[in-house]
Amino acid sequence: MALKLRKLKASLASWRDFWIGAAGEQGVLLAATPPCRGRDVALTCLEQTLRRLLGVRAVLEVDEKERLALKVVKLLEGKAEPPRFSLEHASPFVEKVCMATLAIPRGKVTSYREIAKKIGYPRAVRAVGRALAANPLPIVIPCHRVIRSDLSLGGYAGGVKVKKLLLEVEGVSIVDDRVREDCFLALSS
Repeated sequence: MALKLRKLKASLASWRDFWIGAAGEQGVLLAATPPCRGRDVALTCLEQTLRRLLGVRAVLEVDEKERLALKVVKLLEGKAEPPRFSLEHASPFVEKVCMATLAIPRGKVTSYREIAKKIGYPRAVRAVGRALAANPLPIVIPCHRVIRSDLSLGGYAGGVKVKKLLLEVEGVSIVDDRVREDCFLALSS
């Protein structure tokens, strides 16, 4: 059976040598991409995220007047608050993980284990990692701020090099691919 089609407005914005894509309805962000190498890569990534999230084939209309991607870039640069967004299509567990991740301030990191404890599932460390891998709103829901308990970076949808760059842009000190301990935030205490 073919997937239904759904038209959505999309926008793209460049940041450094990357592109960030965003899509939404009525000014509410539904999905965004991590920084991608290339405009077409960002659009493809956005389409895949929307297919997974909404269960439809998204037909994206790139609208030059739409500012959602630019809002994500400004957030990344520390020049704006998060845009309005929706997690209504995420599972309840992914939504809990995402909401806990929002509590991590710029310039700080926490671990997958800390998120698991914070949401009341202390043994669900791997499930937290999978939930963050399914995060439909990278940058807005700052999953790049979640690292391993040993202070190593762990994974990221955009790649570990991009995760390291994002953290460094936010002022997180990284030495030998490990975050300095003074940047770590315990959420569960």
